[in-house]
Amino acid sequence: MRFKHIIELLIVVAIFISFPLNAFSASESIPVLLKGKVLDKFSNKATDVTMTFIDKNGKKFSVTPNIIDGHYEQILMSGNQYEVRFFKWDVARETFIINIQDTEEYIEIVKDFSIKRLDLNNEIYSDDFFIANSAEISPAGIALINQLSEILKFNRGAKLQFLVAPTNDDEKSSQKDIVNNRLEKITSLDEFKKYSSRIVFNKINNINDKNFSVKVIEIKDPLNN
Repeated sequence: MRFKHIIELLIVVAIFISFPLNAFSASESIPVLLKGKVLDKFSNKATDVTMTFIDKNGKKFSVTPNIIDGHYEQILMSGNQYEVRFFKWDVARETFIINIQDTEEYIEIVKDFSIKRLDLNNEIYSDDFFIANSAEISPAGIALINQLSEILKFNRGAKLQFLVAPTNDDEKSSQKDIVNNRLEKITSLDEFKKYSSRIVFNKINNINDKNFSVKVIEIKDPLNN
């Protein structure tokens, strides 16, 4: 009987010891391979660009995708979030967020990225910046303000056209007034005033799919001009 109790006690001790060890190993970050292609949205081709990963501590890892097919590979750690940015004077500055899944073993994850070359006449954004029937900025518009501010700040050789328009969601009898109010609203935004020399504000009265669009009307390498 005593022997039986000793065996039971040993089993309990073994379970107690092994549990935290198992829990710890499952929560450890494991190296994973992130791979895929980086292609230009407009041409669907690779472009010369630097790709930078930034972890939660601000540590950076940079790679250069293959100029022929856009392929890239980067070792990251499971269970972590990373910012991904692309650096080139003629590539729109955007920040992508990726979350690497938890895993207990090495895995390979495929993730493609679509970037925007700032070539002449490329329409880099088209969205409903304004709420229907008004000049009030929509949630999509607020996000666009931040994105466009980044481009104007870092892509210093780009000159952009901001175009406001009516859509079928706007009251027909008031469309001209709505468009005028939208133009007045967007030109008054402090986020854009400091870049006024590189923005051309325009309007059209023809019905458009979206009430706001952005087109590249000039692009040059700021270091060679």
